[in-house]
Amino acid sequence: MEFRADQIISKSLTARIPVKIYRTPDDSAAPVYTVNAGENIGVVTSFLNPGPGRSVLYWVFKDQSGRNYYTRHAQGRYDITALQNQGAQSTAQELEAEAEKKKTVSDKIFASLNNFFIIGAGVYLLSTMIKTRK
Repeated sequence: MEFRADQIISKSLTARIPVKIYRTPDDSAAPVYTVNAGENIGVVTSFLNPGPGRSVLYWVFKDQSGRNYYTRHAQGRYDITALQNQGAQSTAQELEAEAEKKKTVSDKIFASLNNFFIIGAGVYLLSTMIKTRK
């Protein structure tokens, strides 16, 4: 499941596997701490896209003293369910919500009627099958 990076800002990330913490957002930096699986990493304040010295996106956090710390992004590293529980929407969910907003009233009525007829046809077929078995 994919999320836009800006959907993660102000959300708390939870480690799904052990996650290394860095004081500088650089691929050559040594980790200063490792957060265990299932533990809270912190609230994301920003992100840094790949660039000089960064081969991947880095999530930015602040500690109690206001200093930044970072984690490297990798698929499967963070608990997606915890993000969704905080209101983060995947790109697919965002597209679906946007498409739903663009539907006209007549589109919604037609979809409801269509569902009604499909359910009605299913009930009719089922009752016919039951009657013919007797």
